[in-house]
Amino acid sequence: MHFQVTTVNSDVLTQEIQDLSEGIEYAFRVIATNEYGRSEPLTSDPVTPKSLFDKPHAPKGPFTTSNMTESSFTLSWLAPDNDGGSPIVEYIVERKEASRKAWQRVGTTDGKSLSMEVMGLKKETPYHFRVCCRNEVGHSPYFAPEETITAGLRIAPPSSPVGPLIVSNMTNKTLTLSWKPPADNGGAELTAYIVEKRESNKKAWNRLETLQPHIRSYTVHNLTHTKEYHFRVFAENPAGLSPPLETDKPIKLTSTAVRPSPPTGPLEKVITGPSSVLLAWGRPEKDGGSPILGYTVAMRNVRRIMWMEVGQTDGETQRIQIKDLQEGAEYMVRIMARNEVGISDPLEPEEPVRVIRPAGFKESDIEVDDKTISVSFSTTSSSWIREANVEPLLRSYTKHILAGRNEYFFRIWHLAETLSK
Repeated sequence: MHFQVTTVNSDVLTQEIQDLSEGIEYAFRVIATNEYGRSEPLTSDPVTPKSLFDKPHAPKGPFTTSNMTESSFTLSWLAPDNDGGSPIVEYIVERKEASRKAWQRVGTTDGKSLSMEVMGLKKETPYHFRVCCRNEVGHSPYFAPEETITAGLRIAPPSSPVGPLIVSNMTNKTLTLSWKPPADNGGAELTAYIVEKRESNKKAWNRLETLQPHIRSYTVHNLTHTKEYHFRVFAENPAGLSPPLETDKPIKLTSTAVRPSPPTGPLEKVITGPSSVLLAWGRPEKDGGSPILGYTVAMRNVRRIMWMEVGQTDGETQRIQIKDLQEGAEYMVRIMARNEVGISDPLEPEEPVRVIRPAGFKESDIEVDDKTISVSFSTTSSSWIREANVEPLLRSYTKHILAGRNEYFFRIWHLAETLSK
């Protein structure tokens, strides 16, 4: 059902419509008239009015306290990172005893005040606090940390984590740091541990991770044995950061991990249909001193010279099904293991795999368990196989064990932590 909103002069081609209800869908139409009558209407698509503004985000923490007495203190917080496009009108603070479920309003502040005096608290009784804010559109979610606050219990930053900062499980590119919790938590539960690193020839520290307070170890990745590093760990509670626990000397990677040995054979080959084959192999005899991360499978038609990567599996999976092969064709196969150092030499049977339809084959005969990865082989693929990772100071690389009479293509790319300007 349509009803007339207004009539405008013939030279007016726009019209503002007011007093619409937000969230209600409307359709509009325009009709031209002259002395002979009315035109067919021009009808709009459905339109739902929506405010240009939104509710604000929750205020930010952590809560901090000051002017502490046995029954009162001043509670402070931070403004939300988004006010919804409309100024904050007020903040609303609530509290409840830790042993109770019901929240009670403490009071409100104007939109510019980020603290409130909390009075009338029970001595040595822990309380939960929460705060939300409001703009003209509505209320934000609450900032409601799990940590309690007790009147009379002065909160300070924690002491540093207990050392030493232990370095273990070192490889060519990683190491693991571990530590013990602070002897003094500052009167409040810890909220996080913060891990940082610094290269010995630089002054700036880089934050690596912020960890949950129950986690007291961290594995650092993407290191290089050509550099020395310093590491440090902070503990944090609502009052702030502890002094850091640092490594007592520069750390240099000393692991002698190398590429793994090839996967072990023989390569098992089971034809699972007129255009598919199941391949299975064994783990390498040596992992090179670094865990096996996965396996790479490459194939080529015996009539072609280009090897193509057709699939990868994780370090615990040593079987894969290759589909969409050409019936009657023969394929050479390579299986390579990889660890964090690089890719092994291939397990490469001398005899090709010939894809022949099994006698009496039916589609219903195909049975592959859920743990077997299935991938598709495409003769138009241009997949590349990663050969090696080379340190940035090197400008040459020697490739060993190339097959005679085969044609190879190579390419080089550079990985940088930051882009140069």
